[in-house]
Amino acid sequence: MKEHRRGVLQVLRPRHAPLFTLLGKTSSRDVDKFAAIQEAGFSLCERYGVQTLEGDHDVVICRVSNFENLTDDPSDVLYTSALRAAGYL
Repeated sequence: MKEHRRGVLQVLRPRHAPLFTLLGKTSSRDVDKFAAIQEAGFSLCERYGVQTLEGDHDVVICRVSNFENLTDDPSDVLYTSALRAAGYL
């Protein structure tokens, strides 16, 4: 039987680019991501029982049962082209 887990997919904005390596290229086995996010100057809050970034970005709940748009501009998304331009890729 599969273990039921909650997850949240957060669509990051360009201002979240400094979190790219932490969130996308490191394992939580090696680093406390929640602490590192806060050390990087970002706040966390709990949504749907899961710690998420606080603020103005889209949050999609896996097994999509709910969607919360936290920004007035849904087109303001962190794309890989912006990560390349900023030197993260």
